Amino acid sequence: MTRSFPLLAAVCLASACGPSAPPVPVTVSDAIVAAAGAVPDSTRAPEVQFRMLDGSTASMADWRGRAVLVNFWATWCGPCIKEMPWLAGLRERIGTERFEVLGIATAEPDTSVVVGFLADNPVPYPVAFDPDGAVADAFGGVYAMPTSFLVSPDGIVRYRFLGVIPEDGPIDSLLAVVMR
Repeated sequence: MTRSFPLLAAVCLASACGPSAPPVPVTVSDAIVAAAGAVPDSTRAPEVQFRMLDGSTASMADWRGRAVLVNFWATWCGPCIKEMPWLAGLRERIGTERFEVLGIATAEPDTSVVVGFLADNPVPYPVAFDPDGAVADAFGGVYAMPTSFLVSPDGIVRYRFLGVIPEDGPIDSLLAVVMR
């Protein structure tokens, strides 16, 4: 089943329409969504405040206008640690003008453990600290590690990823839809 029509056809139609034509909706098939390890969503990203590791506070509104991949992880989670370099590479490849990765360290009651972990395993993207799971709960709950949420520039959660995002999956197709 397809939500609309394939991404390639949508992109081809959009480019052939010219600048005065209305935008053509771009969607991806259920098969592409499944291959990316994603579950479609359409909820508003919560405006909960979270604490950054530098002591400042932030919310999703701070990244409005950019797509954000919110990644909940833990220092003791092997799959989370394995995914981190790939997330850093994705951020570097896409660039931060229209995209950001936001790591949220959860299930760790002490920031010093997270700070120590990141000293040994640095990442180029911002990291927040969620010691009591309040941010995870605001996103609807995190029941597996890692769990990620792809938020569109207008603040809507478009996809949830339960577990590691497949490195060889079609994440670029999902990003093209979210960042359009």
